Amino acid sequence: MIRVLIVAEIRLYREGLAAMLRAESESIDVVASAAGADDAVRALRELTPDVVLLDMAPDNAWLVRALEAAVPRTRVVALAVPENEREVLACAEAGVAGFVTRDASVEDVAAAVESAARGEVLASPRMVATLFERIATLALERSPESIESR
Repeated sequence: MIRVLIVAEIRLYREGLAAMLRAESESIDVVASAAGADDAVRALRELTPDVVLLDMAPDNAWLVRALEAAVPRTRVVALAVPENEREVLACAEAGVAGFVTRDASVEDVAAAVESAARGEVLASPRMVATLFERIATLALERSPESIESR
């Protein structure tokens, strides 16, 4: 059973997502939900869920780092991520273990949770392309001569 903590400001959103995940997957157990950072860290330490579903409200990347610092083995899946370069890179740099876009279904959320629990990262092809472009840019900036000599 994959133990999940949902973190989102809006109570209706948290409760609805929990109910839908319970109905969607027999392998997911939503153990708690939290509205803010303090409650999330407290629940994370007390319940040690396997995966945290974090609503990526504007500038929530810092919360990913705080959650991972509180319980390093917990995987964070970013919810409602816009598919733009700035948001995708901010989530990746913060260390998320999966991305769920704003137009994803409950089935997509369940798949992201299950992937994260297995140590995999689930992301849309567009998000993967953004990440690969960033890696290529960083590699070129770090060592342009080694790339040119290939």
